[in-house]
Amino acid sequence: MAADTLAGDASSSEARRTRSWVPSAPLAAVAKGRGRGFLDRAGGANVRSITFCLEGGGPPQTVGAVGVSGSDSAMTSTPCHAHDVARKLRDRGVDEVKKLHKLLYYVQGWHLAEHGVPAFEEDVAAWEMGPVIADLWADEKHRRPQPTAGEMPSTVLEVIERVVERYGAMSGRALEEKTHREAPWVDRWNDRLFTDRIDRTAMRDWFLLQRDADAARARRREHAVMPR
Repeated sequence: MAADTLAGDASSSEARRTRSWVPSAPLAAVAKGRGRGFLDRAGGANVRSITFCLEGGGPPQTVGAVGVSGSDSAMTSTPCHAHDVARKLRDRGVDEVKKLHKLLYYVQGWHLAEHGVPAFEEDVAAWEMGPVIADLWADEKHRRPQPTAGEMPSTVLEVIERVVERYGAMSGRALEEKTHREAPWVDRWNDRLFTDRIDRTAMRDWFLLQRDADAARARRREHAVMPR
């Protein structure tokens, strides 16, 4: 049986609570049973439980807390929402939706690396088009009320400026292709059975590596121009 597609499309990620069919093979690994089951998805990304039925009958059984990444659950975000950061980016001329979501991903990643906390509270999801802020996408698509604007800390404003300076000249398509080569999206996209949520700890660690690489390149340039 071919594996069901559970993430990467708009309909599954935008749902606040969705029940999705899963194939029998992963359930066998999780529950040591065979049959078909439902993912009980909460918050649009994380899987709280799987309910499955064994082949041959018997009552449905539930396995709880499957696929939920808890490694970054203690991270406290700034008072911002992704909507707040999106407004700032649009003020700087970012009007393409795909480009906006990629720049939001970079703001989140660089803020995690530099300050240890997210720039905004919403999760980043791995969709086929690259990283997307699923809650923002759904709110704007369905014209839902926007969250009350929060205070914008100076750290977030500084990261926004650097992200626009670094990536702002790139098109949405170019940014999509770039994120498709980066570990946070690649790792989640290749392992998205239970969640499409990109782990914040994985984002932080990857962007820390990029920061170190930037510093190493700067040292090499400085050394290259030093008088002998």
